Amino acid sequence: MFDNFLGHRIKKVRKKVFNVSQTKFSEEINKYIENKTEIEKENIFNQITISDLENKNRISKNNLVILINFLEKTKRINPNWILLEDNKSHPIYIKKIPIDKTLSSIHEEIEELGKQINQRTNDLRIIIENTGFDNL
Repeated sequence: MFDNFLGHRIKKVRKKVFNVSQTKFSEEINKYIENKTEIEKENIFNQITISDLENKNRISKNNLVILINFLEKTKRINPNWILLEDNKSHPIYIKKIPIDKTLSSIHEEIEELGKQINQRTNDLRIIIENTGFDNL
């Protein structure tokens, strides 16, 4: 299903981002899914699951979805970076855009900036008319 790049990327994330063993990594994933849903036996991660993925690129579809969600939610790892074979244009991390404003406050700020631009444009028009540059 996937070429060798998938296992290598997961291994890189496990070692460099989480800095844990395969066993500890699988325990962290299980804690994550424990909080989300009731764990079914086929969705439990263990050292063998992680080893099979990293070395043989074997993983079930359900576990792949769980793993990608886990990486994105806990460390903001970009799913595109993991899944796309040619991922050079995708960053490893998803940048969170800090917005503490509501949509209406952003709209009000834009309207205020528009008024300021109109005022400056009018001021420039008056300056041009009074200096005689409009006759050129």
